[in-house]
Amino acid sequence: MEIIEKMFSNAFYAANYEVIYQEISSSSREGFFPLLQMLLEPKYRMLALTTGIPISDIAILLQEDTEVVKEKLRPFQENGWISLREDLISLKGPQSLLMKNSDFASFYKKFSLGELSTEQIHPMTKDVSVVMHQNTTLGLSTLFQVDKEVLSYLEIFQEKYKDLLVERFASGLLRNGRIFLVGSGSSGRIGIDVAAKWTLLCSHPQMSGFRQSVVGVIAGGDAAFVRARENVEDSVEAGSRALEELSLQPSDVVMLLSASGSSSFNIGAGEFAAKMGCDVVYMYNSSSIPERTQNLIEKYKVTPMIIDLGAQAITGSTRLQAASFAEMALGMVMLTLYYLLQDQDLPKEDDLLSLIKMANDKLTYFLPQIAKIVELEHGIFSDPNANFRQLRDFSSQGYVTFLAEEDSLREIMIDTSECAPTFCTNPPRYSDELENLGKKKAEFQAFLLGEKDNRVAWKKLLGRDVSKQEENLLSVAQYEEGAASFAKRPVSSGNCVIFVAKATHLKENPSAHFIEELTSCKRAGAKVALLVISSRSKERLVKWEECAELCDMAIIAAGIQSDRAGFTHTLFLKQALNLISNGSMILMNKTFGNQMIDVSVSNNKLIDRAVRFVKEIYHFYTGKELLYETVYHYIIHCHEKKKEWEERGQASASPIKIALAMIQKGWDFEKSAKFMKQNEENIEKLFSSNSLL
Repeated sequence: MEIIEKMFSNAFYAANYEVIYQEISSSSREGFFPLLQMLLEPKYRMLALTTGIPISDIAILLQEDTEVVKEKLRPFQENGWISLREDLISLKGPQSLLMKNSDFASFYKKFSLGELSTEQIHPMTKDVSVVMHQNTTLGLSTLFQVDKEVLSYLEIFQEKYKDLLVERFASGLLRNGRIFLVGSGSSGRIGIDVAAKWTLLCSHPQMSGFRQSVVGVIAGGDAAFVRARENVEDSVEAGSRALEELSLQPSDVVMLLSASGSSSFNIGAGEFAAKMGCDVVYMYNSSSIPERTQNLIEKYKVTPMIIDLGAQAITGSTRLQAASFAEMALGMVMLTLYYLLQDQDLPKEDDLLSLIKMANDKLTYFLPQIAKIVELEHGIFSDPNANFRQLRDFSSQGYVTFLAEEDSLREIMIDTSECAPTFCTNPPRYSDELENLGKKKAEFQAFLLGEKDNRVAWKKLLGRDVSKQEENLLSVAQYEEGAASFAKRPVSSGNCVIFVAKATHLKENPSAHFIEELTSCKRAGAKVALLVISSRSKERLVKWEECAELCDMAIIAAGIQSDRAGFTHTLFLKQALNLISNGSMILMNKTFGNQMIDVSVSNNKLIDRAVRFVKEIYHFYTGKELLYETVYHYIIHCHEKKKEWEERGQASASPIKIALAMIQKGWDFEKSAKFMKQNEENIEKLFSSNSLL
């Protein structure tokens, strides 16, 4: 009787569904069996959450085709929340009575971002996971076709905004002001990279007064360059504090960078900068932006610079085309600014548009070799002895490590740092996390080749001294000591080490140390790959070809002409590294079509993305619509349960996959997680299986 009362008195929520389910299923009384069957029906669970009517009432009412039922449900039908048919209950629209819940209402108003251009599904790559599993090279080619679209958008930027931005930047610098490039995640890393390139550009004595004039600011502080801090993106206060510490002056120019234009961190930074009298510019890539961003632009007279890039190759993954666009657009501006301050015209050899086109043509040629590295990584991660889907280091297998010199380390970090939130892998760890908390090592991690001093390594990475407030810095130097150091990194059999280098006129041949480390890793049993880019001809790279013979896979991209600051080489490396990491993660079932179904829901934007992915995948397989709010509660519930499991040292699939299993099968979290693990987290098996576990 107590169970019956609980069922009739409690509106259904994902958080307490499991409790009710367990109580009923554990009862031996025969009278409960029909109710148990009803609870297993997704349509009853969904309608209960939609209307707020207790699930047992729904189940009983729907057994009767009476006017009483229709009368009770009519208000919901009239408002478009449900559609009653004989065979099913279809749920429609994002609104429901539960909008009265202030937490959800606030979330939905601010972070329902499905209309943003960057969140759409690109028609060219919508089946890329299927293609990649059939033919790796063809899958990579499909992704790269979208990469190459960046060039046409850069042409639009050049015509529409480049000269205006150069003028604004020059005006600030000539008034002894500074330029701040501010962003979260990939946008923040691009800002830091561009600032570092400017510092090197200004090494000539004539430009020395401008060397420290461009500053990159990333949400979460400098350490976020290596280890993503997605949650900071949601904080307006963090954005304000980040600039408050930099002593802004009215002569400064603040440029906000965001692919979606949705970052709350940027709102805080923009408001603070405007109040300080700075010239504030906002560059973003979606014609649809949240209300808070529009308010910033209108209230504080922020100059918007919008180039709508449309859908990304991997849905929502703005570390791809959007980040490449930001890097090259700013590169065009900085090169022009550099020559303008010297009263010179931009020379032909620094025309980024023509250089990018030639580099793209060359990269297409290397897709088969890139595919080999993708397959190499996939073999490492999918080995039965690998730790890929674990929370602890149960073995010494399943890791990819990058070793690079100063001139190519930032490009690697721009790729690897975003892999953890994008594909729900482990981030680079602090030593105490490994020693005291037993956390798992990062699947992807990069180190500065040959460096002993970690603070020096950080300075080389950022192009400036590391922020004073950053403590317990992550290991970046190869010879840094500690549990998170390269010395503790598995480079034996079952692992992969990728060496990345630029062969320039100053460093035409690999150093003896470079060859020694490459040989050592190969001798230790690791799979070894080499990625070298150079503007030199292939005939000048004989020593690098000798290195290639020591490797399991090597790419030596010769004759890639670059600009004075190296933006072209950066784009080439970035795109190649993006293809490698995306390719291997797609083969590891981290995507569905081109949707990141293993995304970590570490901030509100990613929660919204997870909700929309569940809705779209469920509709793809069943033809039925799920209510946005229904899925929202499932995602939050799964995220909380996943954290509980992690605290106990248990790994589980992403909230997206488990929520789909709970909705489709009517299982609790535990059964859903078990199914996903047994089936290699393959979504297709979930919808094709009749298993009840």
